[in-house]
Amino acid sequence: MTNLALIEPIMTLVALTFVVLVIVPFVRIGAILKGKAHIKDYRYGDTDNVPVRARLLNRNLMNLLQMPVLFYLVCLLFIITETTSTIALNLAWAFVILRIIHSLVHIGYNNITHRFVAFLLSNIVLFGMWIELYLGLVISTS
Repeated sequence: MTNLALIEPIMTLVALTFVVLVIVPFVRIGAILKGKAHIKDYRYGDTDNVPVRARLLNRNLMNLLQMPVLFYLVCLLFIITETTSTIALNLAWAFVILRIIHSLVHIGYNNITHRFVAFLLSNIVLFGMWIELYLGLVISTS
């Protein structure tokens, strides 16, 4: 297994983040142009005057900049330490797929239960990646 196999799930999650990042300002500016929000409503984050869709997209972007940081770090550590395994790669793809599901639910129909399940499972998978990294390092040094 090549250590660079992790680049594909990394780039997939990066792509999702940039897609949401590009959509957010269009929705925000659209709300201002349609008179549904004022530019001051965004000064310190989103106020209650900001349309729900714009708030959800912005919140989803914030989510994509939180826990995924630990995903990027663990993937880079797998690559640097040359301990990438099939398990690590499968967990990485599982994390990315669950984050895509989380985003689609969040900015789509926003069912809290469905969103929470995707969020919870993605965090369990991420924790599993850290355990796999630790075990890989322990095994490779013994």
